[in-house]
Amino acid sequence: MRIGAAIVAFAICLLGATPSARQASAGPGAADRPTPRTDQNSQIAHQQLLQKARAGGIDVYFIGDSIARRWGAIDYPAFLANWKENFFGWNAADFGWGADRIEHVLWRLENGELDGVNPKVIVILAGTNNIGARPGTAARIAEITRGLAGIVYTTTWPFCRRLPRSTPISRSWPTVRPCGTST
Repeated sequence: MRIGAAIVAFAICLLGATPSARQASAGPGAADRPTPRTDQNSQIAHQQLLQKARAGGIDVYFIGDSIARRWGAIDYPAFLANWKENFFGWNAADFGWGADRIEHVLWRLENGELDGVNPKVIVILAGTNNIGARPGTAARIAEITRGLAGIVYTTTWPFCRRLPRSTPISRSWPTVRPCGTST
């Protein structure tokens, strides 16, 4: 299993989601439902990230929100210097985008940003923008957990990237059960 995905999978295991919580999703824009960003900057960024994916040669793939984006961004010189120092020669590519939530990352993955890319390691930083300042309900925690499971599933199962575009990956996700349960 890829290292980044293993870390997220561990977090999912700790949070746990019950089958009954699967039915309590908040609908459109929920963390477990791929949702596009409609602002112009995000649409432009998506096109640029598609071009980066098509260029290939990616062994370490970073995906996530603004925290991940800043690691390899030219508009954050200190972070870029750190990126170059730590990842130079690793064929690392940064696919982070500011203010993204889990549902946006899922949409980007479903819409080409991982197509044709076969990295050795995937590092996922997602969910910070979904949490908010107040404690979440059990249903909200389960929804976020399902969204993270969707990212892990999408990035770690090679056949997911081969599904026809008419079959959204989100419909084929497995049910996530709490650790220690067998059915």
